[in-house]
Amino acid sequence: MDDDQPPTRRLRRRDVLQVGLAAVAGGIATGGAAWAAPDDRALPHGAEGLNAADMADVPHRLGGTRVIWSVPTSLPLVAVTFDDGPDPRFTPRVLDALEAAGVNATFNVMGHNAVTHAQLLRRAVASGHEIGNHTWTHDDLALADPATVEAQLLRGRDAITSITSAPVTIFRPPRGELPGSALQTAARLHYDVVMWSLTRGAAGIGSPEAVAAHVVGKARPGDILGLHDGLGHATFSPRGAEARLLAARRDVEIAALPVMLAGLRARGLQVVTVRELLTRATPPAVPAQRSAPDS
Repeated sequence: MDDDQPPTRRLRRRDVLQVGLAAVAGGIATGGAAWAAPDDRALPHGAEGLNAADMADVPHRLGGTRVIWSVPTSLPLVAVTFDDGPDPRFTPRVLDALEAAGVNATFNVMGHNAVTHAQLLRRAVASGHEIGNHTWTHDDLALADPATVEAQLLRGRDAITSITSAPVTIFRPPRGELPGSALQTAARLHYDVVMWSLTRGAAGIGSPEAVAAHVVGKARPGDILGLHDGLGHATFSPRGAEARLLAARRDVEIAALPVMLAGLRARGLQVVTVRELLTRATPPAVPAQRSAPDS
């Protein structure tokens, strides 16, 4: 996740998502083979039923994947997530703050950073934190071709699992930009696509006091809070102006974290991982069955 820079020369986030969902729906609708009829009598004249050889050629069906901004729940739970790490300038301070507060969070990890700073990733896993896929190098997926999108997701996943030896079940697209090809790959990998419903607040660097006050005041049960412990694609140009700006923002977010966590607790909100929030969602109400009308 990176909401630090407004998109330029790209579709708005929700427009991209809507196009992506339509693309996936179309792919699912047209990508499979026809089903065999129950018996020959139901087949049109001259048609043949599917045999084993036919079925061997049926492409793998995508199934479905969830895109989640927040979770409906009657419980006082919020998920806190960190994107773009691990990074030795930021991740240890985040882990220290979470440990001091006695809570677990979700780290959406760049694969390149995972292999570069493997010990930090191992520390996060050993502390009980959840790990999600944030691609290999934080490329802008909205303008990438499908092959690049798939390579970003697969290489990111493989880098993470080579260190953690644990399955990765959630994916957060960089900047929240999600073309149809990313949704298709997420479905094949059985991911939940996790976005966010709450951020640090206003643009700019800000102050720790303002960031903490914004988050504590705005948080509601079921929210997914998006924070950072890395620089995203600016990792690869650390002396550039963008990297300096993002580093200053990260420093403020992390300085705000202890006060933020204490404030959420004071409001009766418990910080959990995304997976725990999903597990403890309130089931949707089942509509009451209508009785048959009198005859």
